[in-house]
Amino acid sequence: MDISEQSVAFIENEMQTNFDEIMKHYIIKEMYWKDDEPNNIRAIAEMYHLEDNSLNNLIVLFPPFAPNN
Repeated sequence: MDISEQSVAFIENEMQTNFDEIMKHYIIKEMYWKDDEPNNIRAIAEMYHLEDNSLNNLIVLFPPFAPNN
């Protein structure tokens, strides 16, 4: 499994486990990766609430991603 497949699997797992309650009520508007250093690669997702525009200020900071070499 290459690094892109690992990153997708990592995010899917986080969305289904640690962030499942948020993902039930919000959709991802935009997602990007922040790479501060080799050991601090994180996905950041800007969330969108379909029913209440006043709730559209949520940002999800995923845990650090450590790919297998």
